[in-house]
Amino acid sequence: MTRKEFERFKLSLESQVLNGEGRGPLEFGMKRALFKRQKFEKLLAAAKTLNCLTVTSKVEQWQRQLARANATYERLRKLREGATTQASSPRFNYSTEQPGQNSPTHQLLAF
Repeated sequence: MTRKEFERFKLSLESQVLNGEGRGPLEFGMKRALFKRQKFEKLLAAAKTLNCLTVTSKVEQWQRQLARANATYERLRKLREGATTQASSPRFNYSTEQPGQNSPTHQLLAF
């Protein structure tokens, strides 16, 4: 692959648009991170075939951006898992303890 062909390939990747349909902000963020990850993986694979100084300097930048996209995806995935576990747990604490002398409710009523 020549540098000119690589530049055309890079422009074709940059012109691709993410489909913004999703269920919510977490889903959209995860989709966007996956989209970016795929783009950087393709760029890095194509850049390995070239021996050009400008491309090798860009490779380091793309590797950092790929790592950032991976970290973002994992963070959003953990947030989504946390949100689903919170949605399945009860919202109210139905404890059977009776308020005692030192409870905050008793202290407010005694005031």
